[in-house]
Amino acid sequence: MRDFEENKINLLHPDADFELTPLLPPKRVFVVGYPKDRDFVISEGFLNITEKNSRGYFAADYKVYTPAYLESQGISLDTKWGIRVENHMSGGAVVDASGYLVGLVVNGNHQTAGILSIENVLETFFSRTAKSGASPSVVLRPTETPLYLKENQ
Repeated sequence: MRDFEENKINLLHPDADFELTPLLPPKRVFVVGYPKDRDFVISEGFLNITEKNSRGYFAADYKVYTPAYLESQGISLDTKWGIRVENHMSGGAVVDASGYLVGLVVNGNHQTAGILSIENVLETFFSRTAKSGASPSVVLRPTETPLYLKENQ
């Protein structure tokens, strides 16, 4: 996992209300999981919508980019937006084209995927500081950033 920007997620306001905006640039990702009654599956597509506080990302069948913007990003104008997420793929890893973890699948269907951002997971459960003598619970690679489990608050 790459390093993450601490205090990016506002844990004091975990509302279900999202202010959605286009993700600039769209992020090509791969979703992995085990759908019900099937072997291992990899779905691919682009995350194209985000939430203003980076709590989540969405792959939705919405055209949110101009043709000129897509061309400037090297993305085909006929790109199909959305990612197929089948039953029982919730909790599956979402990785980018470089192999870095982007988040976890939280919902989806045949054309739309909802992704809990890895920043949200890290900010919620981990801290860069710990009580003296504590060993890191996780060390991010390649940045070697140590993270400690947060104490009950």
